[in-house]
Amino acid sequence: MKTYLLGIDVGTTNWKAGLFEPNGKIYSLVSHTTLTHFDKNENAYYLPQELSKTIFNLVKQLTKKVKDPKCIRGIAITGMAEAGVPINKEGNWLYPAITWFDKRTQPQMNWWKKNCNLNELYKITGLDLSYIYSINKIMWLKENEPDIFKKIFKWLCIPDYIAFKLTGEMKMDYSIASRTMAFDISKKMWSSKLCNKAGIDSNIFPDTVQSGTLIGKVTSSVFKQTGLAIGTPVCAGGHDHVCGAYAVGAVSEEKILDSMGTAESIFTSLNNLSNAIKVHNFGFSTGRHVYPNKFYVMGGIYSSGAIINWIKKELFKDINTHQKLIDIMEKMYKGPSDIFMLPHLLGSGPPKRDSLSRAAYIGLTPNAKREDLLIASIEGIFYEAKTTISAIKECTGIKSIDEVILIGKMAMNKSLMDIKASILQTKIKSPKVYEAVLLGASMLAGVGSKIYKNADDAIKKVKMKYDVFYPDPSKAKQYSTRYNKIYKKIYPALQNLNKEISEL
Repeated sequence: MKTYLLGIDVGTTNWKAGLFEPNGKIYSLVSHTTLTHFDKNENAYYLPQELSKTIFNLVKQLTKKVKDPKCIRGIAITGMAEAGVPINKEGNWLYPAITWFDKRTQPQMNWWKKNCNLNELYKITGLDLSYIYSINKIMWLKENEPDIFKKIFKWLCIPDYIAFKLTGEMKMDYSIASRTMAFDISKKMWSSKLCNKAGIDSNIFPDTVQSGTLIGKVTSSVFKQTGLAIGTPVCAGGHDHVCGAYAVGAVSEEKILDSMGTAESIFTSLNNLSNAIKVHNFGFSTGRHVYPNKFYVMGGIYSSGAIINWIKKELFKDINTHQKLIDIMEKMYKGPSDIFMLPHLLGSGPPKRDSLSRAAYIGLTPNAKREDLLIASIEGIFYEAKTTISAIKECTGIKSIDEVILIGKMAMNKSLMDIKASILQTKIKSPKVYEAVLLGASMLAGVGSKIYKNADDAIKKVKMKYDVFYPDPSKAKQYSTRYNKIYKKIYPALQNLNKEISEL
């Protein structure tokens, strides 16, 4: 009987489930568009019963494709980190899950800004202040839904909630806990200091475990809904970007992971937090890796994929797929553009976090076509990645970057990766596995269910193949000139103007 490992990814754009063989080969993948709801105030939320039902339906589609569900030897869940579900003592959800990107919690963020030493906050949590983190959502419930708040027994982030629905056990892995803004990443425990400050009992959070730890087994109550064998091991997964890093072996300081999705996450592993203050000053977040005894540094571009979606929606309404959009770019591309885009559609990330910064095109002439704006936008996203990677190297003290590993839909396109390699001026590797995040979850399932000996054994057993891209010397030189002479100066030149625009 064949052996399969089941990864579940509860993402911002799609909810997915995939069966993998222990060597990393995908057997079957199913997905469903994320069911996001909005109230009359445009607050975004997920319905927990809708979430679990949809995930269970996806799993059932997979179990129908195997001869015996017992061949599925382990399960782990990955996905968005900060969103969560409040649970009462009976195990029932109390309130819809506030999405990670919902801005109703900005008043709570502002409260922390006035009432907390931000350097101390970073020292404990590894996080810069933001409205997205779980503790702000719990504080919002306390202030706006006090009757609901009084009934909360546990707060489960989204992956933990799915694991709970499968097993009845409430656990949270370190990488997800790292995104709550209530977790001491050095001590690997909930911070009573921060919880007390927020007026929250730290016991509201579940026990934490290392990713790849067995947390429970599939119960008889979900057998009919999923088709899973009763007793199937369910193991701790992790934050989606971190699981993707693990899948492609980005567990050392010399490797950069660039996860290109709706938002672009740029990530490297760290052995320790000795440069934490400098990393903080550069605006990067840190947290616990899914790989044992490692930390990570993470920043990124908030609107990387969102820019491509915007261009398709507003400038290429006649184009019905992203691939056709890229095909157009390939036909029109003649080399480095003299039009520049600052890709701050949703503000800027590290090393200059600025929520007031806005996107801009520079260098337009009457000859500019929509195709030129497309090319400039793609180059702008890649220039911004170069800025982020350079900043990571500087603030962490990492002496050299051996390679940049790219995952995501855009990473599968040769033309785009040729351009990116020339802009970054480094070797790029694109793994020949589209669903790296799901694969990472399945590997953690294999660690926890003893299919692999340990986390390293999983990396060795997964037979990862890569496409490799190198900088074109001529284009790299042209891009270097444009980056240093023009692109690096755009944000400083527009910073104050964008601030004034926001005040109009």
